[in-house]
Amino acid sequence: MKRFFSVLCTLLLCIPAFFAVMAETADDLFSDKDLTLADPSEAVDIVLTEGGVDITEPGVYRLSGQVADGSIRVAPATEGDVWLLLDGVSVHNEDGAALTSDGCDKLILTLAEGSVNSLTQGSAAPAEEDNDAAIYVRDDLTINGNGALTIESAWLDGINCRDSLRIVSGDITVSAVDDGLVGKDEVTIGVGTITISAQTGDGIKATNAEDADRGFVAIAGGTLTITTGEGSASVSQTASDSWGSRGGWEQQAEGDTPSQKGVKAETTLTLSGGTLSIDSVDDALHAVDVTVSGGEMILATGDDGVHADNALTVSGGTITVTRSYEGLEGTDVTLSGGEISITARDDGINGAGGDSATSSDEGTFGASGRFGRDRFASSTGAVHISGGVISVSASGDGVDVNGDLEMTGGELYVNGEFVEQNFEMTPNETDFGPFTVPEGHYFVMSDNRNNSKDSRSPMVGALERKMIKGHVRCVVFPLSKARILGK
Repeated sequence: MKRFFSVLCTLLLCIPAFFAVMAETADDLFSDKDLTLADPSEAVDIVLTEGGVDITEPGVYRLSGQVADGSIRVAPATEGDVWLLLDGVSVHNEDGAALTSDGCDKLILTLAEGSVNSLTQGSAAPAEEDNDAAIYVRDDLTINGNGALTIESAWLDGINCRDSLRIVSGDITVSAVDDGLVGKDEVTIGVGTITISAQTGDGIKATNAEDADRGFVAIAGGTLTITTGEGSASVSQTASDSWGSRGGWEQQAEGDTPSQKGVKAETTLTLSGGTLSIDSVDDALHAVDVTVSGGEMILATGDDGVHADNALTVSGGTITVTRSYEGLEGTDVTLSGGEISITARDDGINGAGGDSATSSDEGTFGASGRFGRDRFASSTGAVHISGGVISVSASGDGVDVNGDLEMTGGELYVNGEFVEQNFEMTPNETDFGPFTVPEGHYFVMSDNRNNSKDSRSPMVGALERKMIKGHVRCVVFPLSKARILGK
């Protein structure tokens, strides 16, 4: 059942630990080696010819020239770091990656000042196994410098890094049939300009779900523009008049709906700076834990603007959700600062716990009509608001909580009306639920304080339609807040 304000009780939040992303500046996210540009004076000059080139020793290499069908292959015979200074490189590989790396400690691509470079993959099936991205790297990969790099894959991913992917700087454009940027252990972004178009997959994602301290995405700066599929406009609303229906979203195209999220992390997503514009078919931002402390986000999505399976924490920055099914969603939602503006077809802010999706939940939370079932870490959710300015325009609830709501500060506006809540933490007098609603009846709820006498009470129960006269029109208690709400 949907609720605007639910049972209030004391909740001890579990604060997620994230060792690497509590940085004040972008540079704090990177090692000295990541920040070191390839030195042309120390480089071995290589002019690319047909077929490409093999790099077999650690060191610094300056690459230029064009390859119509070939690749750059980095496979040093001994361990060490490889710097590739890309200075006017154009490499296309019709049936494999334009750049591969396997065997070095770290591969660093430095984009030479003012240079224009491209690494592209054709649509033919790769001739070698796992060669399924324009850049396929089994090592740590860092990109730095102040040049431009275009990455295109007509086969699968733009970059597939099987270790850590770190983008320090550069002007990078990615177009991929599937995912844009993939890093197994991490994707970390500092400054620069990154534009991503992912046709059937995610814009940016980290895939390691086994290690708690890996599988994260950290964005500290830069200007990022991400589009997945045909964007949020390709997702249309479906509605149902049946009891309990919450509408939903469905892709216009038939068949299974792949993950088409803007940014997806298997563990933690942290945003501390930069400008991020996302137009996505699926969730714009998605992770187990999401932390926003700075930056500017403009999000349009066919599903959730920001989704956290566990904790969603916003302490600063600006979040503007221009289109969504639900704006912010998590098991524990904590809002202590920042400016948040949400436009949602259903709930603006949803503190939801458990997995409510079942085969009979047509149109309800997590059921068919959305992009997969949302699974949460606990059976109850919570929303805690202590700061910030929050404006919600929602067709459903402004704030929907399956567990606890606590508001001790901040400014909350729902559909243009200022919401002032001074909650009293009182224990439940009785246990509520489950309830069975007879056919032809409705389950009605009052203000959802711990002991409201609504359909949860045997004195009221489910009501026939003829007994429901309309919306609440006035406040009578407390007397200091008594007022007419209007038509």
